[in-house]
Amino acid sequence: MPLSGSPNDTVLDQYLDVTPSLRPKPSDSAYSNQWVLQDLTGNVPKIGGLIEATDEINGMVYMYAPPETPKKNCSLFVLNTLDMKIQDLSNRLQQRKRRTSPGNTDPQEKKKFPIIDFPSLAIMKSGSSKFLAVIGGYIYSDEDSEGEANSKLFLVDVSDHAQPQWWCQKVEGTAQPRLDATVIVINNKIYLFGGVDKAHGPTESPGVQLRSYSILEHDWVGQYWKWEACDVPYPTKDVAEEINFGYAVPVSRDNRILLFPSRQAPSFEATFTSKNIFFFDTQSQTFKLAKITTEEVDLPQNLSSYYASLFIPPPNNYPPGNNTEYSSFAPQKRRLLFTPITSPESVLVCGWRAPLEGGRSMPEIWRFFLFPNDRIICLNVQAADDFRRQRADFHYFTVIDRSIYLLGSEDGVDQDDVIDIDDKVLDVCLELSLA
Repeated sequence: MPLSGSPNDTVLDQYLDVTPSLRPKPSDSAYSNQWVLQDLTGNVPKIGGLIEATDEINGMVYMYAPPETPKKNCSLFVLNTLDMKIQDLSNRLQQRKRRTSPGNTDPQEKKKFPIIDFPSLAIMKSGSSKFLAVIGGYIYSDEDSEGEANSKLFLVDVSDHAQPQWWCQKVEGTAQPRLDATVIVINNKIYLFGGVDKAHGPTESPGVQLRSYSILEHDWVGQYWKWEACDVPYPTKDVAEEINFGYAVPVSRDNRILLFPSRQAPSFEATFTSKNIFFFDTQSQTFKLAKITTEEVDLPQNLSSYYASLFIPPPNNYPPGNNTEYSSFAPQKRRLLFTPITSPESVLVCGWRAPLEGGRSMPEIWRFFLFPNDRIICLNVQAADDFRRQRADFHYFTVIDRSIYLLGSEDGVDQDDVIDIDDKVLDVCLELSLA
């Protein structure tokens, strides 16, 4: 069904109030029509400050916990969404020994993984091997307890969780150190957008936000890494000076990257507008403003934190479908399952606003349908009531295959059993299966 008319046309009516012949078939499983709260078991980490990287193919969520102080070690956890069990890989990490000649290894002393704060994390795959890339951030050492910003690339081979190995990867060229940069992996390249140039303490000025991007490339044939692009400034004719990016999602079969806005000082909140959502073309390395259309909903506003993930519903839910009614489906599932025939690709954004005094911060979900000619339609997924019914606070979000996951901490038994946020652990997962 092609789009027609002006942007003021009721696009929502075109795609949600459809005839029965275009409605998707409901699943026979009652499980897939509701949010299911499950306990997380194993070595559950404290909930604050985790940096996540998702392996969608194998259903794994890797979580990096920065050091609580410069003298403490960082931690690495992995959640297997198949059994909802968390493993602590921190004490299993071993430094891979360097080969000095064929058959020989450097008998270097065993070292712990470096203490790094504000790094960027990404999952990369090469054949049957899987690596967690830890890039940049603020690194501490015995020689430099004050720490310094760095642009190093550390790789952790997580193909075998029983024996994960790490090393500092040599990279040709140099690039600006970045802290808390937006990162995305496409094929053999790692794209880094923005970030800040330094960490800051209570008495220091904030770091400068970087308005540039860099690209790390891995040559599979030559088995070497290099900086393909270093600190390329955002073109001011395309990207206004006040715009920075805080999240990136690969779209259009990895030919483009959809960029969402970063949190801005002094409130450190992200507000989406029609002027700060961009496409980045990975072939021409150019930026282009997305054309946003909303219907009866506002774009995400004043988000203290948010996540974004590519979402493609099951193929059997694409119209034209069958004559089965799906009025029994919860509203959020109708929004998630139904996909206009011209837009099989979409992005889910899950965000949190700062809570009112004494209140809970509830996640909100928006869905961005991607159409030709850089056009995007934003719809709000009405799920607030489902979240309020849960005795849990949620802090993290990801999408794996055909399931949506919200990770968080279970509430106390009663109002008097209040747990400080610093003491809460990641012990529950709210899942909506769309299979």
